[in-house]
Amino acid sequence: MANDKLKIRITNDGSSTLSSKFENEHYHSVHGALSESLHVFIQNGLLQIHKKKISILEMGFGTGLNTLLTFIHKNKCKQINYHSIESDPIDSAMALKLNYIEQLKIEKLKDFFSEIHHCSWDEKHFLDHSFNFIKWKTTMQEVSFTEQYDLVYYDAFGPRVQPELWTEELFLKIFNSMNEEGVLVTYCAKGEVKRILKRVGFNVKSLPGPPGKREMTQAIKIG
Repeated sequence: MANDKLKIRITNDGSSTLSSKFENEHYHSVHGALSESLHVFIQNGLLQIHKKKISILEMGFGTGLNTLLTFIHKNKCKQINYHSIESDPIDSAMALKLNYIEQLKIEKLKDFFSEIHHCSWDEKHFLDHSFNFIKWKTTMQEVSFTEQYDLVYYDAFGPRVQPELWTEELFLKIFNSMNEEGVLVTYCAKGEVKRILKRVGFNVKSLPGPPGKREMTQAIKIG
């Protein structure tokens, strides 16, 4: 996406996000970019998985915030394989203008954040001894999964602007690529999305949402 189409916005918790090509849509909640990602994807996703080795699928690499937070919150005894999908990547120079490193007070991870944006697409990168990272420049429709996932961060733009990413066909594809007891989390709490998740086989829970949202969705593959 061309930089001239992106604008940085400071959200209510002081962290930054970007505008998008979709009207009234941003990469993160304007009520708090960090607050949203921590609540939805870390607290109700990553921290709910109790395995020594975890495979994570992220739909929507975007600003790299979820990847950064996952790296920060990983248990040192865990091995994380992190696969992220992004069909329309932002320019790395724009990504590095975001203030996550400053807001989180993690200057030591400035190089890590830079690396996840500058590293090559479609290749595995060993970012440290316990964190393997691949970002695919493709669409959810086109990607072919080669392993089973324990955790899915579903962080696509919303159904209003990208309905093709919230279909029964795609969620069935994801369901079939997950391990038993695998967890999918998303900020989206729309009734139709929850009904689709139930139809493909997930046990769906409506959980309290991050600041500015009443609910979020957690879906578990059982049986």
